Amino acid sequence: MSSKRGGYRRKAPLYALNFEGDEEFDGLEIMAKSMPLREFMEIGDLQKAAQDDPDAQRDIIKRLADVIVSWNLEDDEGKAVPVSYDSLTSYDFPFVLTIFYAWMNAVSSVPNLLKNDSNAGGTSQELSIPMEPL
Repeated sequence: MSSKRGGYRRKAPLYALNFEGDEEFDGLEIMAKSMPLREFMEIGDLQKAAQDDPDAQRDIIKRLADVIVSWNLEDDEGKAVPVSYDSLTSYDFPFVLTIFYAWMNAVSSVPNLLKNDSNAGGTSQELSIPMEPL
């Protein structure tokens, strides 16, 4: 069966990383892309090794730098900080780890496939009609 529309080309998704609930990150905006599943699974393996292997830690941070498309991070003088491995490694571990986990959460979450016009199983009008006791 052939399609008259041509082939399907998937547009690579971009993710706005979510830092809700963490006042330290209030105002930080980071856009990041995903990666092929094989690389994502490799990151899982690297995470296990990273506790004892500094090279695995470096590899994770390099991969994180590669997926960050943009951010609004500024230095102490108000100058834009370039997105790079060197920039990430100039910050403290908790800061970079929070970015990493925000990215992991974004790319590993299941998309909501329900359309906006779905009532998602909402209450029917019949069930919401007030009933007088007999």
